[in-house]
Amino acid sequence: MSGRWPPEAPPRGTVSARELAGARERVAGALDRLGLAAYLFEVEPQPSGTWCLRIECALDGEGAWERVELPVPREALQGGAGGSRPLEELLRRRLGACLQRRSPGASP
Repeated sequence: MSGRWPPEAPPRGTVSARELAGARERVAGALDRLGLAAYLFEVEPQPSGTWCLRIECALDGEGAWERVELPVPREALQGGAGGSRPLEELLRRRLGACLQRRSPGASP
């Protein structure tokens, strides 16, 4: 601890625990709204300023899964003016095979 006040801003590329938790909540909410039958995911900030989103999702009832890794702009995880719509559109485009197997009662 440097003892300086005010504390220095964190270096570029670092994120707060609050921002990381918010990004995870946004991704989880978007995936839930898409109605995937089963999925796992992780989201990780990258030094470039984008985030890496890794998703594994169920393809069928036989145990087949697909893994998708994609860069996501930081803005898409912050829920700006467009809310979570840009994130959902990105996920819908990239998770086509997983969307074929939705949970019961999921909307198209």
